Amino acid sequence: MDRNKAYLAAAAAGIPLLFVLWRSARKPSHPPLPPGPPRDPIIGSVRSFPPNRWYESFSEMQKKYGDLIYFDILGTKMLVINSLGVAKDLMETRGTIHSGRPNDVMNISVMGWGWNFVIAQLGQFHTDCRSILKKAMGQQEMEAHRELIKEEATNLIPELMHFEGDPWEIIQPRIGAVTIRLTYGDSVHQEYGKELAKLNEDTLHLVTSVSVQFWLVNFIPALHYLPDWLPLAFKKVGKEGTALQEKVHYWGWELTEKHHKQGIAGPSIALQYIEEGKNTDVARDALGMAYSAGVDNTASALESFISMMLLYPDVQKKAQAELDRVISPGELPEFRDRDALPYLDASWRESQRFNPSTPLGVPHTASQEDVYKGMYIPKGTILTTNIGYMCRDPTIWDEPDVFRPERWLPSHNPNAHLLPDISFVFGFGRRICPGMFLADEVAFTFAAAILQAYDIVPLVGDTLPKEYVYQDAVIRRPEGMRCRFLPRNPLPSRGEYY
Repeated sequence: MDRNKAYLAAAAAGIPLLFVLWRSARKPSHPPLPPGPPRDPIIGSVRSFPPNRWYESFSEMQKKYGDLIYFDILGTKMLVINSLGVAKDLMETRGTIHSGRPNDVMNISVMGWGWNFVIAQLGQFHTDCRSILKKAMGQQEMEAHRELIKEEATNLIPELMHFEGDPWEIIQPRIGAVTIRLTYGDSVHQEYGKELAKLNEDTLHLVTSVSVQFWLVNFIPALHYLPDWLPLAFKKVGKEGTALQEKVHYWGWELTEKHHKQGIAGPSIALQYIEEGKNTDVARDALGMAYSAGVDNTASALESFISMMLLYPDVQKKAQAELDRVISPGELPEFRDRDALPYLDASWRESQRFNPSTPLGVPHTASQEDVYKGMYIPKGTILTTNIGYMCRDPTIWDEPDVFRPERWLPSHNPNAHLLPDISFVFGFGRRICPGMFLADEVAFTFAAAILQAYDIVPLVGDTLPKEYVYQDAVIRRPEGMRCRFLPRNPLPSRGEYY
């Protein structure tokens, strides 16, 4: 990161001095900017911007600067939002202004993710992609997918039998199976499921690496047009990223088309659009991102929940006792049982609060200048929501650093009805995750099935930490988490669900 800062500072030094002096001499004609670290001439906030672990750094800076923290990095303006109320004000109440996306040259132009509707600007393409996913994965559509989710939960359970280690290698492909079967069909999953899961994992690793670094091309976009043979880091990473995104973009769809021609394609969202012959390009783009963006986020949330059950065995035992009262031995719980499992539901929500998988969300931008509570927000400002801090904001949560599912239960907390809906971990306003209902249903169903079937315990000889350190990534999961799954109930037969 120090090298990145050096590059940025060197590039900034090339700005004509007279222009800088002229800009500095001008008196601002707008209200004051939000508070933030001191800004140097020319380079702005480069020296004060955290080099890594942005979520933790922004949360620490909140103590000094409050709900809003303003940075100016070589002219790129950034506003970190630490307040849930402010995030809702800007991104929901004033959503027509604050729902854009940054012009990320590295991702969009260098790596070729321009087809990714998640980072696309508002417009017809963005609207069409979201409409396709809402039609396929909206809250009203979940009933149609529950049998598939139940099947994959059933498949997961025997795979965990006496497993020792990091369960990511099991839960991530199994969650991926739900999405692959739903988007591209059973035949594609049976033949190419492992390869598609590996592709997603490789893509996530690269996107994570790119997302936690400064790239000079984002500040000087003209660098993108330099010859590819030049030994520039962003050129090398761009080639690797282009190859991965093209495969994510086209491969699953092309496999479905191939199986359709062969007459072996199973029912899927992709097949529906292929057979109709309408909006196929948009559907292909939307489904490519549904798999790429959704699987790891959901798997990370589930792995975090497993880690909390490992660290808090008393919570695990209470949730299991509730399951035993509601679910018959040898059966697995289903999502429709959720209302009858209030303690498990509270434990799931508390896990999401304690360690949201995307603590900084996906940045918005201001499409025009705005004034909020007397503070000026320039046009083009990147808005980063510190969801992780909001989840532990002491003005919202009593003892926010304590893992306590009971806070969600009216029987234990008379103010439970005043707590915010934890769905804000999926984003805000027009940019809220369109696959949130599928993600929540899959993860909760899998979590309930695991607790019904197994005790989650440490490896023999392992000493558990007080709290796990989480990866420094866009989508985070606990590092070094290892456990065993010891059967506690007769395992259900796979055949009873087919």
